[in-house]
Order: sequence, then structure tokens, then C-alpha cells
Amino acid sequence: MKVRISLIILSLIIPLTTLKAQTTLRVPSQYNTIHEALDAASEGDSIIVSPGMYRGMVDIGGKNIILASEFIYNQDTSYYIMNTVISGEDTASAVQFYGSGITTNTQLIGFRLTNGYNSGIYCNGSSPIIAMNFIEGNTGENGGAIACYNNSSPLIINNIITGNSVSGGDGGSALYASSGRPYLINNTIVGNHDPDRRPAANAAAGPVPPSSDALPAARVALPHNLPSTLPRSRLSLARLNPKHGGGPDDSLCPP
Repeated sequence: MKVRISLIILSLIIPLTTLKAQTTLRVPSQYNTIHEALDAASEGDSIIVSPGMYRGMVDIGGKNIILASEFIYNQDTSYYIMNTVISGEDTASAVQFYGSGITTNTQLIGFRLTNGYNSGIYCNGSSPIIAMNFIEGNTGENGGAIACYNNSSPLIINNIITGNSVSGGDGGSALYASSGRPYLINNTIVGNHDPDRRPAANAAAGPVPPSSDALPAARVALPHNLPSTLPRSRLSLARLNPKHGGGPDDSLCPP
């Protein structure tokens, strides 16, 4: 199934023509793991990941790069997103952005991010674009799905955020922001859980609430203590039909 992405979203995500301008590194055909490709990548490069299960935290470091599944080429949401999986293996975040050098030139596009511990996506002093991902089954004390510290202000665009949880800390089963101003655009946020509070509450938490200042036509803002079910994005991934994925370890890809 192919879905047309709204122009406002496409204008934020670096287009395919830009991918061709810099070096494109491919996993696993050129590099066995995402970690190896990241080590080899230079500023402005793109890493394109084929379907499969990729285990262990992906640390972007301080490089401005594009890390994307093959969804970036054809926008086919029926297969590539759900079958290109980064798992934190319940020992670390699935993806970590660390350092003030990370701007919206760094983009994470088209993955299933799961089994993260200390949040599914951890941003520290970083402001990447996080777009078109299925973020589920992650845990943390602050921010089950996404945690933002030290003036992190990511753009969080057209993601499904579901089945994440927090325990202790300041909460925020979907998003926690200690400082900075995360922006949320057209996300579906449903079924996240905080066992220390009402199950349907506290999807977002932290001293700094997510911002709704920019791009008002496309914004879904999360105030404190809202119900965890929000209106669906125009581009919903909730009805994806997962298939079996290939790659270096496809044993846990959904059938």
C-alpha cells in the first residue's frame, strides 16, 4: 500500500534527490551492521537500511546524517517500516542522539523502534527529525517512547507511538522533555501506560511541554496529562500489514 505524504511533511524531510548528493551507505549489503555504517559515515551522508532485525542501541553520535529504511525511496508503509526493526534489547535505548551538533539535518526515518530501556529514543542536547517510525514497547523512568534532555528540540513527525510505558521518575509514557521544546506534527499517540498514574493519562510530562508554536496547520500538541489517545495522523501506520523481513537477523520480524 502506498500513501501520499502531505507537502508540509515532505518539505521537512530531506528529499530523495538530496540523498544522492552525498555518499549513501547501505546495510547490510555494504556494511553488516548499522554501527559499522555509522563509523564509516561522514557529515551529510545517508545510511539506508534493508528490512531485518538490528539488535543493540544505535548511537548517532554527533554526526548530521540521514538514517532511513528503504521506505525513504518508495513511501510504502505496508512493509518497510514494520520490518526494519531496531531493538534496544531491553538494555539500552533503541536510538540515541547525543550532542549539540545534531540538528534537523540529522533524520531518523522509517523504522520500527522497540525494546528500548531508558526510552526508545534518547535525545541529549540534540534536535533531529524523527519521522515515519513505529515506536512501541519501550520503557523508561522519564519518557517511555522519547526522552529529551539538555535543550533537545526534535521535530517528531508522523510517527505511531504506542504500547510504551514509564515507571517512577517524572513520567511521560510517550514523551518527556526536561528542557528544549520538542515539536509534534501529525503523530498517532495511543495506548501508552504509566502504572503509577491513571493508565490513560500522562502521555507527556516534564518541566517543558511540547511546543505548538510552529507549523500550526499540521501540529498535534501534547499538553500535560492528556488522554493517551489522540486523533490519528492523516498518514496512519496503525493499519500496517506486517510481513516477514530479510536481513542479517530476521528471526523476530513479525510474520
